[in-house]
Amino acid sequence: MIGKINNPNNSGANLDHAPSRHSVLTAAHWGPVRVETDGEHIFASYGELPTAHQNSLQTVVHDQVHSKTRVRFPMVRKGFLASPDKPQGIRGQDEFVRVSWDDALDLIHAQHKRIRESYGPSSIFAGSYGWRSNGVLHKAATLLQRYMALAGGYTGHLGDYSTGAAQAIMPYVVGGNEVYQQQTSWPVVLEHSEVVVLWSANR
Repeated sequence: MIGKINNPNNSGANLDHAPSRHSVLTAAHWGPVRVETDGEHIFASYGELPTAHQNSLQTVVHDQVHSKTRVRFPMVRKGFLASPDKPQGIRGQDEFVRVSWDDALDLIHAQHKRIRESYGPSSIFAGSYGWRSNGVLHKAATLLQRYMALAGGYTGHLGDYSTGAAQAIMPYVVGGNEVYQQQTSWPVVLEHSEVVVLWSANR
């Protein structure tokens, strides 16, 4: 888009001086974001929807993408690269060297195959966890577990860090996992209970 960008914070921004610069609409955990870019470099970002309170997280896309601390290429420990089966060097102190994507994928595949064949699928923990972009496609845990399942199985994990204990115990207490489901109404609970114990409910 050339000319004026739909910017709720600076509706008069004019990009005529940079004909290759345009805006792209995307989304993240903090809502819809419009990014100004020339296809290679990000210049600015801002919330797409008008709001009385600016969300600063919508303005830091440039810092995230172009940060000097971001790992932009596959990097491998020098000691591991020299001898993958018997790596030399000390973790945390070894030097990292850049490798191509093809070499990185070959290394991962070779070690994955070696560990699986030597110790079985239970030795591989596919427990990636954390934030992700909207949509299951960008959920790291889902993609990792799909790959490990296709390769022959893995050791997984139950629940999440928010309600992990509740998810494990609720089916045995109330017959179902009511953490993320429609919960039983209080009248029904009281009708079929002799004693009801409430934890952390001192008000």
